[in-house]
Amino acid sequence: MTFEEWIPKVKVSISYEISLKEEGLIDEYLNRFVRGLNSTGLLRFKRLPDEIPIRAYSARYQRMIVIDPFLVYIPYHYDKDLWGAYYKYDWIISDLRQFLKGILSLYKARSIMRTFERIEEVSRILYKGVTVYLSHIYHHALAHNVLEDIISILRNYVSEVTYPIVKAASEEKLCEYAAFTVNPPRTVNRVLDFLGKSPTQEVVNIIKHIFGLRMNELNISPTEYELLKAALYVHWDRSNDRVYKPEIAEDISYILPLWKPIWTVHRFSWKVIETPEEELWDRIFWIKTETH
Repeated sequence: MTFEEWIPKVKVSISYEISLKEEGLIDEYLNRFVRGLNSTGLLRFKRLPDEIPIRAYSARYQRMIVIDPFLVYIPYHYDKDLWGAYYKYDWIISDLRQFLKGILSLYKARSIMRTFERIEEVSRILYKGVTVYLSHIYHHALAHNVLEDIISILRNYVSEVTYPIVKAASEEKLCEYAAFTVNPPRTVNRVLDFLGKSPTQEVVNIIKHIFGLRMNELNISPTEYELLKAALYVHWDRSNDRVYKPEIAEDISYILPLWKPIWTVHRFSWKVIETPEEELWDRIFWIKTETH
């Protein structure tokens, strides 16, 4: 049974119909963006042990490691050296490219612009799609981390509590619910935390300098943010996804009194527990799935 579900506030239809020229602009945009991240060392690649099945779509491995479509979350309860969120580079870039095609077609349908001819014309739109997409993946991983921290807190009072505390399916639904219900960012810094806390300003500089955007052009209004979230919901067909439908299942609702305050604290990048010393925003890595 469902305790609560997230449903988009706006209805969105995505056609993905754009010109070959516009597809080329998307590729150019992504190439420039990735080169910018590489040049500043923000793409921290790390190799995981071969026994971790990173190519899996969705599963739990050894009851602890979370294998999601676009990331692997290794809890500190499993390994204090390897723990963290590992973004699947190849899968993310491939799916992100398709999502940006949808975003471009969506914006064309809502404007008088018939076609885009230059990178400068699409950069203001694609930037918003990239940030909302990657920020969503980060907040999904953060939700896994919050659930783990709840276990650590509970163990101070009930030593018999073990990780994980909930079923995998209920956890995934809650993580998607949390990611979709993140409030619209008040500043550009809040939407760029998908790479962790400290590199945010560097990402802002990359976007400004590579694409010639001004700070006021980096803002995403609450209305536009809801539109982009709805587009992501449709792109991933979340309404029909049995594993990742964004909802709180009845069997997990009992943790909400603990979940809500701890989730809020994490969202503002404040430390919650003493061990481990690092927080998730310090443990963001990337992995290559094609050559692993």
